[in-house]
Amino acid sequence: MKKHYTLLALFFSLISLGQNEKINQLNKENQKTGVWKLSSKDKSIEITTEFADGIYISDTKYYKNKKLVASYNNNLNELLIINDSTTTKAKFLINDDGNRSLINFDNSELDETISNYFYSFSEIEPLYEGGIEKFYVFVAKNLSLGNFHGKLKIQFNVDPNGFVNNIELIEGNDEQLKNEAKKTFKKMPRWLPGHNNGIFKDTIVNFPLTID
Repeated sequence: MKKHYTLLALFFSLISLGQNEKINQLNKENQKTGVWKLSSKDKSIEITTEFADGIYISDTKYYKNKKLVASYNNNLNELLIINDSTTTKAKFLINDDGNRSLINFDNSELDETISNYFYSFSEIEPLYEGGIEKFYVFVAKNLSLGNFHGKLKIQFNVDPNGFVNNIELIEGNDEQLKNEAKKTFKKMPRWLPGHNNGIFKDTIVNFPLTID
C-alpha cells in the first residue's frame, strides 16, 4: 500500500510540474530564458527553442502538423531541412541590408524547391497572448474613444521579445485619440513575437478599428 501512495504522489507531482512550467519568459535584464514556443494562428506550425540568459542552449525545432521538418543550430548557423526521407544541410547568408537568404552549407546555391519548402513553414507572425479575441477585449476595456465615430488605423511594432513600441495613428487625425491610443497600447502585455529565417524579429502590425 505504501508503494502505491508513493507512486501516486510522484504522479501528481509530475502533473503539477507540467502545469507550472512557464514558457516565453525573460529574465530581469529582458533576456530570453527557458523554453520559447511559438505557433501559427491555426496551430499547424510550431517553432521551439531554449535559452539561458539570452544564449541559445538548444537547436531551434520546426514542426508542421506535429512532424519535425527542420532543425537549426543558431550558434553554428547550421540548418537541417527534413522532407520525408531527405535531409538537406543549409545555412543563412546574412546580406549587407541585414536580410537573410538560404544557401547550401558548402556556400553553393540551394535548390529553389527546397528553399520554398522551408519558407512554407519558417515564418510566424506575432500573436497576442490568448488570441485576437483577447486583444480586442483589451482594446475595448482600455481605449477611451470619447465621442469619436469613424475609422482609424493604429500601427505599432512588436519587437523580438514581444514588447510593443513605436505606436502611431496612421489613419484618423484626432490628436486626443492619437495620444489615448499611444497611452493604451503602451500598457499592452507582451505579445508572442514574430519569427523568420531562424531568428525572432521586429514586426510592424497594423490594427484597423471602426467605431459606429
